[in-house]
Amino acid sequence: MKLIPFTAPAPALAALLLALPTAAHADRVIDDFATPLSGVLMVGSSSGNPFTFDEETQTNVGSTIGGQRYTHIVESTGQNSLVAAGIGGNSLGYSTASGPSGVLTLQYGGSFFLNANLSGDDAFEFMIDGDMDDGAVDRPVQLTITVHSGGTAQQQQYTTQIVDDGLYTIDFSEFDGINFSDVDFLSFEFDASQVSSIDFTLSDLGTVSNTYSRGGYR
Repeated sequence: MKLIPFTAPAPALAALLLALPTAAHADRVIDDFATPLSGVLMVGSSSGNPFTFDEETQTNVGSTIGGQRYTHIVESTGQNSLVAAGIGGNSLGYSTASGPSGVLTLQYGGSFFLNANLSGDDAFEFMIDGDMDDGAVDRPVQLTITVHSGGTAQQQQYTTQIVDDGLYTIDFSEFDGINFSDVDFLSFEFDASQVSSIDFTLSDLGTVSNTYSRGGYR
């Protein structure tokens, strides 16, 4: 994993309220967050949602790989007053009130196989800006990426910690045995259940070549 730090303003919480195989293509968009959710996902005692999770499945989404997106949030302790996620301004905002946070999961390929040829690229990439490193002690978010190829024949996961703001790249070489010319499912799980009061914005989720990324040469 590589990180290119950047200086950016704090997450704007107001934003929360607001199948044939394809040819190999460099700098591929997985989700540019141009298509919003139907509404803000909210859970917790002050949200009006009596459950500990909220979710939305979307199809025919032009701004995502395979035209589909599944978004899921969970408030893992039953004690937090609010966990929320919303999409606006080409970014996804995740917000937590005081107390333990929760888990945000984004999945692509859950409704039908992606059959995506990503072999022209060599890494996943995304931008994140949050308050994980703003306190006296870091509050890391654990990211787990899951990739399936050949239907469900090959499945691999990679887990790392997200603390600093910046542009993250995660090499395909971390996923042994995956055929990146036939990727059928992708999952990105941001687990903040072990820390409190986490807010972040996520943008520019995609793939890049090994020599160039949106942030410059690597």
